[in-house]
Amino acid sequence: MNRALCLALVLLALTVSVESVCFPLSPLGQRTVRYFADGKEFHFEHYSPGFVAVASCPAGMQLVGRKTALCLHGYWEKLGTCV
Repeated sequence: MNRALCLALVLLALTVSVESVCFPLSPLGQRTVRYFADGKEFHFEHYSPGFVAVASCPAGMQLVGRKTALCLHGYWEKLGTCV
């Protein structure tokens, strides 16, 4: 295999794998988000498909919407907000 083809295949593989990961959710109001897989909490720069984001709110506030969101195909499912 020639060098250019090898490089193209490596770049394609990196692009596909980066597009399938989820990045940490941006802060939204008072909501706190924690990330889990197999019952363990993780703190990464990005999360693989299947990771779960869990939202919580400070005392006196209520979560409106979903408490958990799954990482699928590079996107998080919609997660609730604190009111």
